Amino acid sequence: MSMMQSNARVSRLSRIEQQALTRRRLISAAEFAFSRFGYEGASLELIAAEAGYTRGALYFNFSDKETLFSEVLRLHMESNIAALERIDRLKPEKIFDAVASWVKTTQASSQLIAELMLHTRRSIEFATRYHTFQKDLIDTLARILERHFDAQSTAIPVDAVHLADGITALARGLSLQASDQPAATHCESDTLIDEMLKVLIRA
Repeated sequence: MSMMQSNARVSRLSRIEQQALTRRRLISAAEFAFSRFGYEGASLELIAAEAGYTRGALYFNFSDKETLFSEVLRLHMESNIAALERIDRLKPEKIFDAVASWVKTTQASSQLIAELMLHTRRSIEFATRYHTFQKDLIDTLARILERHFDAQSTAIPVDAVHLADGITALARGLSLQASDQPAATHCESDTLIDEMLKVLIRA
């Protein structure tokens, strides 16, 4: 490979890396804006400015707001599913605490999750993508719960998928409710879910 070819390849890689960095910054800014201002309130101008780019840079990477929001959805849900898959590979005795920790981590993104769920009512196409990811997440959590109960030599008293669905709904609901209450009065979702699972194991 000649020096000219080598320099061209480095330059090409740098452009690719730069575009990837731009996309990451735009998505991060979009996640913040959608969480704080909602889908309707988060304008593309605001998102671009938050990321430190022009609106043109945003349109170079995303055709419209719906496309950007869909990418926020994909990355958020894939991150959560990957976290659960890591828990699924843990030894049985470590699963319980890991699930509680995962629930607590999801509390930080409760506003974004609420906006994602609301948008499923506005867009059928978006709803289809959301529910595909949500099914993967619920199925993964259900598999983890089955392993946890098996390790305790206890049969799950309810369907594992229904329990997983209920846990995620409870965690999200409590997190949103907590945002309107003083810190001293609200119930931490991870604590409540931890206690609930212990009751079910003893049932």
